[in-house]
Amino acid sequence: MAKKNLSYAEAIAEIEEIVEKIENNELDVDDLAENVKRVAELIKFCKAKLKATEDEVEKIIKDFEDIVNKVAEDPIKYANFEGLLKALR
Repeated sequence: MAKKNLSYAEAIAEIEEIVEKIENNELDVDDLAENVKRVAELIKFCKAKLKATEDEVEKIIKDFEDIVNKVAEDPIKYANFEGLLKALR
């Protein structure tokens, strides 16, 4: 399975490295299945990382939209810095 502290960029680099070895016939037949399995694990890891990032970005956007809507409902109330801080809470 993918290492716990593996970054998305490291996973992509490892996938590219394995694919390059496959394309250049640098892998022994005995190692091919193991490497293909590793690529599948890395792809699964990358998909999960992308989904988690997408969910986080969607939450940030929703929170921002909520704040904008709150301020739009009563712009006078949130016209100063303290009011904007209230909107963030």
